[in-house]
Amino acid sequence: CYHCLFNTYPEGSFTGRPCLQVYELHEPVVDVRESNSTEEWVVSCSATGRPAPTVTLSVSQQDLSFSQYNTVSVSNTNATFTVTTTAVLSGSCKHSTQVGCAARVLSAPHREVMVTIPEVQKTSVGDFPSITVIAAAVLVLGFVFFCCS
Repeated sequence: CYHCLFNTYPEGSFTGRPCLQVYELHEPVVDVRESNSTEEWVVSCSATGRPAPTVTLSVSQQDLSFSQYNTVSVSNTNATFTVTTTAVLSGSCKHSTQVGCAARVLSAPHREVMVTIPEVQKTSVGDFPSITVIAAAVLVLGFVFFCCS
């Protein structure tokens, strides 16, 4: 805040006290990794600002949802705060999905980052490619056995 004094003639002196509010907000950082469970991802978003930013997660696909939210705020030595929100994204990802992270500090413009989670294809023994590989291996071994014996 500043203390201002204006001297005018003939009215005399006028005083005022204007205050500045400085907001700081850096670009959010998003991290997405597969969970140990099937069809789950752990999504984490961090943003640094002054005062402590509000961090929110979003997902573009309707049949996916966030659960197990956890938010941690750390005070930094330069008077900023780093806020990290982590959540578990659950559901069936049939195609590429976008996960968003928005950070906001009071009335300052918000910042948002979008990350694409690629379609995850899990293979099992019952899948066609696995059966094809096993069948080809049996045929090769059978051919080697009959030709070389």
